Amino acid sequence: MVTATHDFQQNNALGSILPWAAFCLAFFGFMRSVELTASSAGNQANLQVNNVTVDSRVNPQLLTIHLSHSKTDQFGAGHYIHLGRTSRIVCLVAAMLGYLSRRPTSGTRNILFIFENGSPLTRPQLVSHLVRPLPWWALTLKHSLAAVFELVQQL
Repeated sequence: MVTATHDFQQNNALGSILPWAAFCLAFFGFMRSVELTASSAGNQANLQVNNVTVDSRVNPQLLTIHLSHSKTDQFGAGHYIHLGRTSRIVCLVAAMLGYLSRRPTSGTRNILFIFENGSPLTRPQLVSHLVRPLPWWALTLKHSLAAVFELVQQL
C-alpha cells in the first residue's frame, strides 16, 4: 500500500505532496492520525511546524519530531521521534522535505500540515487521499480504513 500510494502521488502539486508526507510521517513514526491532523477545518492540530527539525540544511539525514503530548504521555513531558533518511524509493525525510519546501508560509498558522488556502489537513481528507491509489476492488476498503482509524484512536 505504501508503494502504491507513492506511485500515485508523483505530482508536484501541494495537494498531492501534503497527504503523502503526512502518510509517511504517520507510517514511519508510528503516529496516530489525531497527532497529525486537525479534528475539523477550524481546529488546531497537535503537530506544529516548529516541532520539526532536521540535522543539516545542506544534506539532511535525520528528521526529529517533537510531540508535546500524546495518548501515552500521561504526565505531558513530551517526547522526540528521530527518523532517518533511506536510499529507497519511499523515504520519510525526502517526503517531508518536499512538503516543507512547498508549504505555504505567508499568513499561515503554525499547523504543520496545511493546504494552500491555509486550511489544516483533517483526518477525513487524509483517509480520502489514502484510498485514491488503491485498485478499484480495494475501494470498498474506504469504510474499513475509516473504521480502523476510529478503532485505533479509541485504543
